[in-house]
Amino acid sequence: MYRHIAAVHEDLLEQRIQRVLSSTQIGAETDDAEFKARRAGKYKSDPINLNCSCDPSQGTVILFYSYLPINDPLSLAKLHKSWSGDLHLYGKVRLSKEGINATLAGSSSSIGSYIDYLTSLRDFEILNLSRSTDDTDHFLLENRRYNFFKPTAGCRHVFGEEISIKIVDEICPLGAPELSVYHDPENKSGKLPPKEFHQKLVEMKDRDDVVVLDVRNYYESSIGRFPGAITPPIRKFSSFRDYVDRNKDQFSGKTVLSYCTGGIRCQMTARNQLKY
Repeated sequence: MYRHIAAVHEDLLEQRIQRVLSSTQIGAETDDAEFKARRAGKYKSDPINLNCSCDPSQGTVILFYSYLPINDPLSLAKLHKSWSGDLHLYGKVRLSKEGINATLAGSSSSIGSYIDYLTSLRDFEILNLSRSTDDTDHFLLENRRYNFFKPTAGCRHVFGEEISIKIVDEICPLGAPELSVYHDPENKSGKLPPKEFHQKLVEMKDRDDVVVLDVRNYYESSIGRFPGAITPPIRKFSSFRDYVDRNKDQFSGKTVLSYCTGGIRCQMTARNQLKY
């Protein structure tokens, strides 16, 4: 179905993109404010319970991010607003000049269409995930797309029926825009494949010059963590730099193996530690 969308409706897709992009020329300041408003009211949080009778096998949830230069975050935000309405997508999308960080849910066909739409944009060509490329190896392309978007079966209402699209300074709010890693999308300075990370955990578990660092919030690390991992008592990622400043002796001269949930905090952590 996804291949059909790209092959048969390519002209329609391009028309829709151009229509939305052209609308950004009017009322830019107002539109910008729309995408910078708070997602929830102050002192309010998302619901913790979900009651839904839909078939989870018919829905798909994706979780992805990428540090890459975004030429016009406002235009991309408008596209996401249009797509979410047309495709009935729900979740959170964070956009900035340094990249995108998103988690979305919808019907399997809608998520497939969204992936085709997004990967067809010029800003995302560097990812080599578009079906319109000359990549003739279908299996390799599908594998790359799977690893990037991490689709899983799930209720399309897992985020309620709400979509939050925001333009931000950082797609992962460390509080240090100057440490953006968009120029190094593969983060060659520190990113490890899961198997290699596991191997290092096994090989280095008894070494005094190695520490394992959980960079998630404390309420996440309290649910489950690697044995012996350092768990910073932080409620939000923007507190991480202050924690490192106050605990440099734990990391000085040591190899740090950091982990998180989706990978984005680890990527920023690896870059951040190089600055201390």
